Amino acid sequence: MNSTFECVVSDIISRTQERYSMSNQPIGAWFEKNICICRTTIIDESQRFYDNMRAGRLSTLSDLKDEKYFNNSYFESKALCALFWSFQKTVLDHWDLLTRTNAFEEVQNSSLFASLSSNLSMMSCLDKSIKASGDFFLYSADCKSDSTESRLGTDFGIIIPIANDKYKVALFQAKKANHDEATSIERESPGGSHYQQLTRMLDVEKPWLTEDTYEPSQNPEYEGSLFGRLCFYVFWHDPRTYLLPTILSAIQANHQIEKNTGVSYLEKGSTKVSVRKSDMNIAPLCGGTWFSEAISLLLTDPQANFGIEMTKEDICELLESETAKPRQILGVRIPSNTLNLGDWRDIFPEKLVENEKFFLDGKEYIGREEFNLAKPQPGKSSPSEPAP
Repeated sequence: MNSTFECVVSDIISRTQERYSMSNQPIGAWFEKNICICRTTIIDESQRFYDNMRAGRLSTLSDLKDEKYFNNSYFESKALCALFWSFQKTVLDHWDLLTRTNAFEEVQNSSLFASLSSNLSMMSCLDKSIKASGDFFLYSADCKSDSTESRLGTDFGIIIPIANDKYKVALFQAKKANHDEATSIERESPGGSHYQQLTRMLDVEKPWLTEDTYEPSQNPEYEGSLFGRLCFYVFWHDPRTYLLPTILSAIQANHQIEKNTGVSYLEKGSTKVSVRKSDMNIAPLCGGTWFSEAISLLLTDPQANFGIEMTKEDICELLESETAKPRQILGVRIPSNTLNLGDWRDIFPEKLVENEKFFLDGKEYIGREEFNLAKPQPGKSSPSEPAP
């Protein structure tokens, strides 16, 4: 990378170090601080890098400030480096500008998408060679639904193309984490149904799980695991903790509750009676890891077992569901010189989504009609031209 890019990254690292130094919140031995680096193939497995990590000299990820430790694979190392640092800057900006003790999750979710778009545009423009093999292309939309948010499976989904007609998908339910260690995830979905949101999330991912992840108690390797899963909680932490967003899989949350109370929400269905908030207290940092690193290093990695691999048909099936669909969708296309990653308009039929936004070359386009004028779909006529 050039000196301008590295200067911006150095500022991000400095801000991250400031967060760590100001936080009095103990991470704890069960927080998977470096699991994203250990389980990704995007990072070059050089001896120096891993020696630094094992020696505890990688607390701020400063060795990742240029493309040197990113692998060229499906995507160019420079593009992966830019995506990684865009996510780091996004969560920092998100914390500085929108994390409030009384902020609603929906506001924070929407701001995350807007901030990522802005930061990707900026980071990719700092070094022209990043975009030599294509463009970062972001897609954002709401799922069409006659139901309220409480009937939908999750708050938002992130979809990343990894090959021709192959996509990695992860769904997230946002929660505000309490200042202390215990946060309740109790919520009926829909209200008054005695059907817990956690059960709905576990039901949503069930059809997509392989045999070794379906019932974690039968396979200790996957018990409480972040991997092989579709549904996750993302925690916007109380600003007094100075913690950046973290994630926990739905099955990890269920495992904590089962261990504490003896109650499992796998296939539970209706609870018949209301559940007390304290009965569903969990520790967001127990088994969790950083949100931004999980997306940029694991969901982006075609070989990492994080999220679920789907085809276009699978994604449409998910979005046609009455209860499984996320409320919002964020699609991220990464520059590639070896793959044709397609067009988001080919993946999502208009009947399934609304309030679409397309982000390309730093510009925002509202709706397909506006975007079709700026960028006609490959192989299709421009709106101003007659069909052949």
